[in-house]
Amino acid sequence: MVLIEEFMVDAVCRHAMHAVWNDESKGLEIQKASMEAFQTVYQRVRGYMGDYLDFRLCLAILYRKGRMIEEARTKAELNEISKPSVPVKTYSGFREGLYHVPEEEILLWSYVSMETPLNDEGYHRYMELFARFFPEAAKKICV
Repeated sequence: MVLIEEFMVDAVCRHAMHAVWNDESKGLEIQKASMEAFQTVYQRVRGYMGDYLDFRLCLAILYRKGRMIEEARTKAELNEISKPSVPVKTYSGFREGLYHVPEEEILLWSYVSMETPLNDEGYHRYMELFARFFPEAAKKICV
């Protein structure tokens, strides 16, 4: 990772940790649980970055999950936030959870597609997200 990327990740982390520790409306137990949840998210995002996945998506995950952690008031919320953003399959497609981050979902689809071919529904969801985050590349691919 280049220096500016390290700086950006550090800035997001410092902001989230500062916001959690300075939120006097949260008790010490929730503050500690918030820090643990953020550490879980941070480690997972560092793993994505270690696999050389798109830095902008990784930073967006860290930022968005960090904001959710800042706003969380219960351990149950923090538990859900710290989980990976896996969509739920329904009869009409995919449903995103309350703490879902689509930037993480596309990275997860990327991992799955490297292991096994995607079925039609998975492929269409992956391409939907790809077109959202990489519109210029999607235009070239989906001609």
